[in-house]
Amino acid sequence: MNDSDLNILNKAINIAHAINKLKAERLNFCLKLSERQIQDINWITHSFPPHPSFTVYLAKWRNNYGKAIAAANASISCMPLLRKKAQSENNPDKLAANTPLPEV
Repeated sequence: MNDSDLNILNKAINIAHAINKLKAERLNFCLKLSERQIQDINWITHSFPPHPSFTVYLAKWRNNYGKAIAAANASISCMPLLRKKAQSENNPDKLAANTPLPEV
């Protein structure tokens, strides 16, 4: 993976962590997500910690669930690269049987 791919993946991971925080803060938002979206976001946040410089900035998403859902979908669209990253890191926690890789 090149630097551009890694930058995109770090953004996708950070977005997933922000979406997870929004899910916890706003139960109505969670109702807007499909079960599949929730599973994918949970897999990303369980598999990858946020970047050390990550700060949660949710102000623009708190009252605009459309933007938050679009951000979640953008993060989820990186699943093939995220799966590849998890496999290349060969981290047992990320590839454990109890955390199955989401199907595309």
